[in-house]
Amino acid sequence: MKLNPGVVKSIILLVIASSLLMLPGLELPYFDKKADNYFSESITKAGVAYGVCRIVNASVSVIKESQVQIEPAGIGVSLAAGQILDPLDDMTERASDILITSIVSLGIQKIAFELCVAFAPPLIGFAILILLGVSFIKGDKTKSIRVMTLKLIIILAAARLCLPVSSMVNAYLQKSYFSPQINKAKDELTMSSPELERLKEMSFPETDGVLKTMK
Repeated sequence: MKLNPGVVKSIILLVIASSLLMLPGLELPYFDKKADNYFSESITKAGVAYGVCRIVNASVSVIKESQVQIEPAGIGVSLAAGQILDPLDDMTERASDILITSIVSLGIQKIAFELCVAFAPPLIGFAILILLGVSFIKGDKTKSIRVMTLKLIIILAAARLCLPVSSMVNAYLQKSYFSPQINKAKDELTMSSPELERLKEMSFPETDGVLKTMK
């Protein structure tokens, strides 16, 4: 006895739809684990970086208020030495704003990911049931309904897989491209640190003013 291919197809779709409806929050273990780890690590790193920026910004704000008293040629002059840190202050402010935007964006993506995990499977199952129902009815209207339902299924499936796949791509780029560049920059800074230490150790001879030095 030969089974009708259309009947077999309908039975398979019915089983898939029933499984999706009975298992809300159905997860894809590998993809979802990677996505969850990516969002958690990214939000944590962005939060730590934001905290560091705020600490640096607060420290710079205190140092900016400092003044240095010098006496060239016996004349007292007060210099606001902290003002040279204005570029660093502006940089930390902008970095803080960027990090806040990143944290909010990651939080929204995390919420969207959780919503897709919870609601996409039952919605896809319901759409499959609609597709099965209209497949037994002939007519132009049912044809347009089938096309719309099929598009809806594709959109829901893409939404379900979009964030996990994009998080895996971002993690791969971070590991393969950005991390080596960051490590290279750190190594270059480390190599230049001895020169900076020697510069810090330089000292100038003490004088009692220009006139007394010339005597």
